[in-house]
Amino acid sequence: MKLLNQSLLSKLVGYFFLLSGVTVGLVSFTVNIRARESLKQSVFERLQVATSLKAHQVNKWAENQRRETLATASNLTVRTQAAILVDPNATQAQKPRPKRSSTRINSPPRPETRN
Repeated sequence: MKLLNQSLLSKLVGYFFLLSGVTVGLVSFTVNIRARESLKQSVFERLQVATSLKAHQVNKWAENQRRETLATASNLTVRTQAAILVDPNATQAQKPRPKRSSTRINSPPRPETRN
């Protein structure tokens, strides 16, 4: 009954606010959904780039290690000493005593941190 007694102007203002609220709510909901999807896609793209860069670094490290191993294996001194170690007829005087090596195999590249 009270609604019938209100003026036409107040009814129109009420309907306008209701329609505006619904419109703003729908637009906000749609923008929120799209922003979430866009952010998710951006994160996946960045992760894809980081993964491919890391795979490239690991492949490069493995190739460098292979080259180093081949270079060491082709060294005449290493070949001679390895032949003496493997030869069952070699005397103990010919076989070198084990020493602690100061050289280490290179470790894989560490990820770069951003400050």
